[in-house]
Amino acid sequence: VEQERLLSQVTTLIRHSLNLPVILETAVHQVRNFLQADRLIIYQFNFPAPSCAIDSDVPSFSEVTHNLDGITYESRSSDQIPSILNVMS
Repeated sequence: VEQERLLSQVTTLIRHSLNLPVILETAVHQVRNFLQADRLIIYQFNFPAPSCAIDSDVPSFSEVTHNLDGITYESRSSDQIPSILNVMS
């Protein structure tokens, strides 16, 4: 029931706003609360997504991690937890 409620809230948010940063910021906060986690983050990867991927076209893990842009969204349960927002790898 709680999962359905969360999904409904996120779906409603998406329907009311086409502003992706607002949607992601709210979703990461709501999902962290639902999971009762100390922190929830979203990583942004900057690598081109192939339009028709086949195994030989998929980049290796080392290639993907080399292009890591960083943490772009973060929700913390407390300000006592140090932020790692925008940390680059």
